[in-house]
Amino acid sequence: MRENARLLSRALGLATTMALIPAGALAAPAAPNSDIPPWRDLATVKRATAAYHDVTRAEADGFVRTSECLPEKGLHYLRSVADSAEDLDLTRPNVLVYEPYPDGGLRLLGVEYASRTPGEFLGQELEPSSVVPYYLLHVWVWDEEADADDIFAADNPRITCGT
Repeated sequence: MRENARLLSRALGLATTMALIPAGALAAPAAPNSDIPPWRDLATVKRATAAYHDVTRAEADGFVRTSECLPEKGLHYLRSVADSAEDLDLTRPNVLVYEPYPDGGLRLLGVEYASRTPGEFLGQELEPSSVVPYYLLHVWVWDEEADADDIFAADNPRITCGT
């Protein structure tokens, strides 16, 4: 009986983790010897940011809107910027990225990790921003259409800002 409970617990944990991975990512086959995204870490990011689908929760946690919506970039809410890549925290992204709905609501599509210095995070190099003096890693963890090829892309062509 105890073994059955343990197996059931493992199966539920795996099912929960799989449900948190972007659907499009599961459909993308991994090429041999390729850099496979860290799915467990991405599931952790989703669990840590699930409450921020409600932007008022994000604001209550210190995120402040810093931009208007730009096509392929989205609308940004910033909480902080890390001094270095080593200071980044998987469960505390620095930026939340939203896309506005036609009715004025916002849809959370991804997060950004921001550092004042270059470095690596989640197995990816932080990219210098052309707009702000930071190094960034975008993670389109809430975009159901994101796949292994674009989960870390700097731009998201699915963000249209209603245009």
